[in-house]
Amino acid sequence: MATRIATSSKYLHIAPLRSAIYEHSRSYTNWGSDYSVTSLIQPPQVVQLQKRYAEELDKLPMTDEFIAQQLSSFKGTAIHERFRQMLYRYINKYPNSGYMVERRLWDRINGRKISGQFDIFLNGALYDVKSTSVWKRIFGQGTDWEKQLNLYAYMLKTCGIEVTLLYIIAWYMDWDKFKVNQENYPSSPIEQIRIDNMWPEKEQEKFLFDRIELHKSNEDRPDDQLDPCTSDEMWSKEITYAIMKPMAKRAIRTKGMTTRAIAEQYIADSTHKDKASWYVETRPGERTRCKDWCRYNCKCCQYQIYLQEEAEAENEGV
Repeated sequence: MATRIATSSKYLHIAPLRSAIYEHSRSYTNWGSDYSVTSLIQPPQVVQLQKRYAEELDKLPMTDEFIAQQLSSFKGTAIHERFRQMLYRYINKYPNSGYMVERRLWDRINGRKISGQFDIFLNGALYDVKSTSVWKRIFGQGTDWEKQLNLYAYMLKTCGIEVTLLYIIAWYMDWDKFKVNQENYPSSPIEQIRIDNMWPEKEQEKFLFDRIELHKSNEDRPDDQLDPCTSDEMWSKEITYAIMKPMAKRAIRTKGMTTRAIAEQYIADSTHKDKASWYVETRPGERTRCKDWCRYNCKCCQYQIYLQEEAEAENEGV
């Protein structure tokens, strides 16, 4: 009988995974451009910190936490690569199919070299393959998709190629067939989403030029003077409050409980016989992107100040 040896690490002891993630995390390149379309739609603070500290952070020892952060991106890249391989195989069989796959576009605008690589173009339709989560679909967090596809459409237009339709091929990494009856839950793990809002060409052009200027304006600023990320860019969750009763796992009420005063008033106004045992639970806010997804949070002055303020507030509450 084989003996199982327990390890103290989730991932670090898996040498092939560790090596693959090491290379994957260092594989992204702008191909000699100053900015890619993907980086242009990112917060300028994140982009500048990446430019300044990517090489330094690449030298840090691998950790379980870092590998865990990279797993979703790793799986998404694998899906993209398989799409590319199979579509190229199809194109080799059917050379007149009309497909263009993963073509890189270039332009020089306002003194900066800009590049962008779209996923798929076919018969006037531009497709982008996204490995994503169900919550992004349910809560409508697709504005970056709209921006990215509109910029690709503009760059294709400058090459004489007209785009008439924009689509996302969404591959839901966390799809659960047992939840398909829930409201707004996708019925399948892969879904084609049409981006209805294709901007006029002038609007596409203005957005592109504005983003370039925004990033240029941050290039020479010190770290503590970079444009701060907005709440939306940080995927911020505000502090909320819940009405609880002893020993209960679920809240009596959370909807509308935006302040402690409102929650306490709700208890005071209740006619329930057990309301004397009810209490208000504070559910802390969180900057999800900063905490779980931004590799440069250790270099981000905005996030470090936030952590310090959170620690001070917690100490005051003790």
